[in-house]
Amino acid sequence: MATEIYGADKAGTWPVRCLRAIVSRRLEPGQAASVALDGQLALMSVQKGMFAIGARDGPRALPGEWVLARGGTFDFGNPSRVECMVAWCLVFDAPEPTADLATLQRYFTDDQKANKLCTVALPDSDNGALGLGVEARIYVASLGRWSTVLHDLAPGRAAVVFVLSGDGTVNNQALECGGSACIYDEDEVRISGGAGADVILIEVPMATTGTTADG
Repeated sequence: MATEIYGADKAGTWPVRCLRAIVSRRLEPGQAASVALDGQLALMSVQKGMFAIGARDGPRALPGEWVLARGGTFDFGNPSRVECMVAWCLVFDAPEPTADLATLQRYFTDDQKANKLCTVALPDSDNGALGLGVEARIYVASLGRWSTVLHDLAPGRAAVVFVLSGDGTVNNQALECGGSACIYDEDEVRISGGAGADVILIEVPMATTGTTADG
């Protein structure tokens, strides 16, 4: 049984399949960026400010919204003139790469995430969750002081827990903002908020022996 803690410099080395990376993207007012999704898909969550999809006058994504992008090049920018934008981006291998960019957006309320795991994405779209098309399940939670959530793990499955803000514990091991934990060969994941934390739980298949998310 294992609960392994990874610093920010070790992200992407978890012993799992599908999930490639978790990265933070920060854009200053008026700044733009691009992500080339060559055989990959990206799931982005806005933490602060907002970003515009495509051109500066394109659809907006605000805090609480998740944007799924696959295929081609994903262009986004910060349309604000005064406020910086901070977003987290989860990158997955896409089973059927496509050259054409496609995006989907979903909004999840604070109540949906308060002290419980809210389902953001599943292999297939269901009950308002985004459909990833890969064997991954994405959950988010906003935990108050010492609040705890539980998640069951089936054999052959692993969970990567990432702290977006605050700090907490995962299976009784301390985890700080920007850090991640990989849990495998366990029946259950237990996440506690400490002084309060926003967390992502990503459930994915275990890697075969001798491989990691890097290959």
